[in-house]
Amino acid sequence: MLPKKYRLHNSWEFKDVRKRGKTVYTPYFLLNYAPNDFGHNRYGFIATTKMGNAVQRHRGVRLGREAVRVHHDLIKEGFDFVFVLSPKIISVKMQDVAAVLEETM
Repeated sequence: MLPKKYRLHNSWEFKDVRKRGKTVYTPYFLLNYAPNDFGHNRYGFIATTKMGNAVQRHRGVRLGREAVRVHHDLIKEGFDFVFVLSPKIISVKMQDVAAVLEETM
């Protein structure tokens, strides 16, 4: 699990990143990112009901969080990231998600 200081908490933080940030499209997630004033990155995950029931949504979020945790050292510091998960993410392994994340970063 990501430590608390590396998470986006409030809905206005998510909206701010999505509004002023840039967007990258990948097969498993849509990535919005924007610079922040902290010395570290913060991450947020959005799983909509289009993904399925709660079990499937939570699986998608867990896959995304684990991929970020593994590759946290490779990601440039000083940004807020919002991952909008695609329904395709629930049918793949964590290694596939991590590979796409590494390629994107």
